[in-house]
Amino acid sequence: MTMSQHPSIRSFIAVFFLVLSVWVPVCLGEEELRSFDSQGVVVFFDASLRSRAEDIVELYPAVRRHLEGTLGWSVAFKPTIFLMKDRERFQRVAASRLVAAFAIPRKNFIVIDHSRMIKDPFRIEVTLRHELCHLLLHHYISHDKLPKWLDEGIAQWVSGGIGEFVIEQKEALLNEAVLAGRLLDISNLSGSFPREPGSFSLAYQQSRSFVDYIVDKYGTEGILSIIRELQDHDIERATKRGLSVSLEDLEEAWRHHLRARLTWFTFLANNVYEVLFFVGGITVILGFLRRLAKKRAYMKDEDDSFSDAWKGK
Repeated sequence: MTMSQHPSIRSFIAVFFLVLSVWVPVCLGEEELRSFDSQGVVVFFDASLRSRAEDIVELYPAVRRHLEGTLGWSVAFKPTIFLMKDRERFQRVAASRLVAAFAIPRKNFIVIDHSRMIKDPFRIEVTLRHELCHLLLHHYISHDKLPKWLDEGIAQWVSGGIGEFVIEQKEALLNEAVLAGRLLDISNLSGSFPREPGSFSLAYQQSRSFVDYIVDKYGTEGILSIIRELQDHDIERATKRGLSVSLEDLEEAWRHHLRARLTWFTFLANNVYEVLFFVGGITVILGFLRRLAKKRAYMKDEDDSFSDAWKGK
């Protein structure tokens, strides 16, 4: 996640809260805050998070080399990472409960909610790679030229996952949207993502899927050619120059690809437990109706027998 939309306002607010959360405790006499300045990165952290901060410093050179090797651009800046212990304070800074980290490209800041990293020891590396990718992309591409879907899609592609996303993901969400004809228009994902959790998640999944499609069809060089062209052109022209296809036609080809590969069989396979539960429920209902029908038939036979016996009398 980046705070590049409305940069003059959102970046100011984020930085303001960061200053409050980092420097105010020091001014009040709390000596818990520590920092590392090593390996080309600065890390601010609470004293109790020293071990995790050391992990970040140790991981950073490999993460940087991976990004430079993948995107072909040098990390010619020193990022500052804020490792926050308090989840509520992080959410106030992020203005969202849906993410575990975010980047502020204009300041080369990365802010991470440490409380979201505890359960998965490998998540910190994925998150660091994801957020550093945002900084690297925005370092070489102006914020008004880099659409959010491409920014987020590439960050997920290079990190191998959605490292900053914390709400529960429903893997079949993209497939459901394809079947129902509810895919979001890529053009509507250029400036920001929807705030509603379901649509927010779908926007992330679509961004990753679209970038993966470009890489599968045109190779790594295809996606790299687009971001290189974005340094001088908008996304429409960059796509045309980089891939010799319009963005509109590219999106339509991607949508056709999703529809072609998705059948009801794969949808049922992806939702096998839900389907079994549904079938089981239907079976119980049908069984109940059959027993009810048999009981009514038996009672009718009893009534008929009683009526015949009465008439015989």
